[in-house]
Amino acid sequence: MSTSETSNAKPNPSNEQWLRVLGIVYGVLVLPGGGFAITAVFAFDAPGSENSPLTELFAYSLFILPLTLLACSVGCIVCSGSTRSAGKLWSGRLFALAPVLNVAVAITAIVLIQTLCNGQFVCQL
Repeated sequence: MSTSETSNAKPNPSNEQWLRVLGIVYGVLVLPGGGFAITAVFAFDAPGSENSPLTELFAYSLFILPLTLLACSVGCIVCSGSTRSAGKLWSGRLFALAPVLNVAVAITAIVLIQTLCNGQFVCQL
């Protein structure tokens, strides 16, 4: 490949573009996240499940999912304005990862409920 061919290649999207895209995606996911938050109250249907720490972790991680998505949507879009400074770039990365961590906590909690508590939401560890 000659140097003229490599200079015509399109560059990868920049950090600003990725943060804008993630901000839009997180903004769209706020409504489905609200559905998860509404149905999370059913984790406490069984008597005694309100005292289970794993059930609380699972339900609370779903309760705050729409707020996390909304905050991270706004944060990604604000940080995408100028990621030339290292502080804004790191802030943007944290905003981009927060919803992923929130979902990972919910999945971890439900896996622990399935393995440690045999699928019962009423479980005292």
